[in-house]
Amino acid sequence: MVLGIPLVFSCSGPGSSGRTDDELIYAAVLDSVARQAAMIVVADSGPFLPSRARLQTLRAVRPRLPVRALADAEVAPKKGEDDYWTRFEKKYPEAYGWYAVSQIILVDANHATLIYSHYCGRLCGEGGPVELERRGDRWVVTSIRIAWTF
Repeated sequence: MVLGIPLVFSCSGPGSSGRTDDELIYAAVLDSVARQAAMIVVADSGPFLPSRARLQTLRAVRPRLPVRALADAEVAPKKGEDDYWTRFEKKYPEAYGWYAVSQIILVDANHATLIYSHYCGRLCGEGGPVELERRGDRWVVTSIRIAWTF
């Protein structure tokens, strides 16, 4: 419970569109935060706990840009790795860094939140909470708060 609000972690089945709420939520978030690239690289964790189920959901997400969903071990830099960003940019030239998303928290049937992080270079990144609202059969981002940046 946060601030007196009972929280439910999302793990939804297919809706009328054939896509789960989780897929629709992640797609809405990625469409809102990933605007500077020709493709999106997204990891299952970043600062969040890795999740095989979240990785499977991310691989099914269909935002407006192509998505490459990777396990954290495939994308996160190793400790002391100096050439990480050079290697990343060669491997994914159409991406503008990579994103990590937390598990979705359903506040109620029509409101959800999650945390995103964007890593775009050694001293480049941002992240924070994203709030969404269900409108009919789709999810719409209503608020993105940048909580950290470097």
